[in-house]
Amino acid sequence: MNSALIYVASPLQAISAIEAIAKYKIGFYRLIVLDDDTPRQKQIENFLISRNIKFEVLSLEKEIGSILSHFVNLVRISSVRYDYLFIGDYRNIALKMNHLKDLKTGGKIIYLDDGNFIIILLKNRYKTSSWTKFNYLISDLFVRLKKITDYVFFTIYDDIPNNRYCVETNQMAFCSLPCSKCDNTIYIIGTYIPLYCKNLGVSKDMFLKCYINLVYSIKSRYVDKNIIYIPHGRDTTQEIKKISETLGVQYMILEKCVELYFIENNIYPFALYGFGSAALFTLKKIYPMLVVYNVFYGGNSEQAMAEYQELNNYYAKHGIVLINDISLCQNMV
Repeated sequence: MNSALIYVASPLQAISAIEAIAKYKIGFYRLIVLDDDTPRQKQIENFLISRNIKFEVLSLEKEIGSILSHFVNLVRISSVRYDYLFIGDYRNIALKMNHLKDLKTGGKIIYLDDGNFIIILLKNRYKTSSWTKFNYLISDLFVRLKKITDYVFFTIYDDIPNNRYCVETNQMAFCSLPCSKCDNTIYIIGTYIPLYCKNLGVSKDMFLKCYINLVYSIKSRYVDKNIIYIPHGRDTTQEIKKISETLGVQYMILEKCVELYFIENNIYPFALYGFGSAALFTLKKIYPMLVVYNVFYGGNSEQAMAEYQELNNYYAKHGIVLINDISLCQNMV
């Protein structure tokens, strides 16, 4: 059996970690949840507890450490060596630099599923600063010296052609279909509104207006359906809660990731809406016949627009319907 050091910081990364433990036959592991002081922290912990997985919680800020510590750790010698290093966030180069010392010679670094970012990365849309590129260059030198296998992605997004990375399939085996009968509820999966608006260069007020229009459109189309809005695990925007309650939409904060919540409660939604959330893809994978809508109104950032175009196209390829104009809601099937 193999050993692994595992770092996760989101529910999807935690799900991926569980799958990786099984796939790579990990008998001994140290799983660390990086606490970013957001509500989704509880979702990660509840998921791991439900799967009887032992874990530790460490501060994200402290675990990353200082810039100087990254380079010092590259040359340190560790008394504990693992066969695998599983990293949830590929962009967190500090974790790689800090823990190369914990890998055996000939070990392997596996990057876990991290939502839409993986699509952007495999589509060669990920942009990095000169400083970040320098850090990758230095860490890659030590990777080669220790004969470590790197740039392997364990992901559900396994059908994107690329010649830069090794992709190994995450089957999401834990997600077994609980039922086949749809209920009477439409779910809207929220996004992390501040970051969403910042990336696209749109105001929060504009997003909220679009949300109001979406709800009105759904209500006019499905007059006998209940609507539940599930906020993103990091989102604390109060306006969306007030608007939802005013419009008769139930605002439901989950203490578990949405995938686990649906499975454990035998929920098969009538339809699912979201704003490019990775949960749209995972839930479509769990419920292949589920009608899923990806709502996208555009933005003012050229780079973000290009990235979202890649996401929208990929989602559409997998049967997720794009709504890029609120008037299209009147013509949905």
